[in-house]
Amino acid sequence: MKSILKFTIFCSLTFFSCSSNLQNNPKDYFEGRIDYKVSFKAKLENLDTTFLRSILGNASTFYFKKGNYRQDYDIKDLQREVYLVKENKSYFKRDQSDTLHWKEMSGPENKVLKFEVNKNKASILNIDCDELIVHYENKTYKYYFNSESLSIDPKWFQNFKSFNKNFTTEKMKSLFLKCEIEYPQFIAIITAEKISKELISDEIFEIPNNAILKEEK
Repeated sequence: MKSILKFTIFCSLTFFSCSSNLQNNPKDYFEGRIDYKVSFKAKLENLDTTFLRSILGNASTFYFKKGNYRQDYDIKDLQREVYLVKENKSYFKRDQSDTLHWKEMSGPENKVLKFEVNKNKASILNIDCDELIVHYENKTYKYYFNSESLSIDPKWFQNFKSFNKNFTTEKMKSLFLKCEIEYPQFIAIITAEKISKELISDEIFEIPNNAILKEEK
């Protein structure tokens, strides 16, 4: 159960101080780096907060270019995730070995009970954000985004159906500045601390030739 929860949280997210004068032409897609901080709110008095911190960590660093992304974590059991658009696969580095676990991200999709988009619901790093709320059977996601500052092409993720990433990116057309995931037991909160619009080398997404590849079950 714990391993399933860990994988669900980070694949969903996957999906990582900002300059107040960050600007993007709406026709330009975001390329650069986002530093996220991680926090949580326990909803049950006896919740194992040590376990929560072990699966959430404290922070992550997200690199993005034309749909490809890499996210580095400070978590014992998950160091890095790399997603490649052409393959529609995510590669997970879990330890210091040469083994990479991979997963094809074409499904299954989670059933959306309902969703709503609300305009101008928050200001994060001096950026006005709209809100996307997606309700599932046992959890609710709230995304805060600005489709001009962090614009992306949703076509990059049209085949990324696992965890409904294709659905959320189509609605936002943007990366998120903040995401809140509410479960019955706790709320996980991922918030951008710094955004840097910069050129990202393709090398950062390369899978090492000596990597031992193992399919994620």
